[in-house]
Amino acid sequence: MDMKFYAFDSFEGMPKSKGIDSVDNIYQFVEGQYACTEEHFKDSIEKNDVNLNKVELVPGWFEDTLTEKTKDKLKIKKASVIWVDCDLYASTVPVLEFITQYLQNGTIICFDDWFSFLGNPNRGEQKAFYEWIKKYSHIKCIDYHTFGKWGKSFIVSLS
Repeated sequence: MDMKFYAFDSFEGMPKSKGIDSVDNIYQFVEGQYACTEEHFKDSIEKNDVNLNKVELVPGWFEDTLTEKTKDKLKIKKASVIWVDCDLYASTVPVLEFITQYLQNGTIICFDDWFSFLGNPNRGEQKAFYEWIKKYSHIKCIDYHTFGKWGKSFIVSLS
């Protein structure tokens, strides 16, 4: 099986915090924080032995790139591993909607910022995840692995 990696990123850093993400934000994410050029990203992954021929970059804000047009262009069939590094609720919601059709039994979803906002389940990635799971009751996510300071992963089971 030929594996391909898709990297969706604005490369402009964090968007402006809004809504639930900006209320009493202990970890005030600053607009533009974590910006990185496409070239720096490519250099970083290449230094870690990732074959750039297997990586397709999709630059732009999620609301502009997570579209039907992108789905048609990329022709992704199913996903084995999905890495969600959104920090914010407003960024995570469209990502989860976009990936829904690519899930299969055994897909692993990793949330890089699961425990942001002091682990509050009503903020950030957790809030978006719990709303998504409620909306799509056929998707079950089994706790899998906690990693780093902020991360958590799940294994998908579809019913």
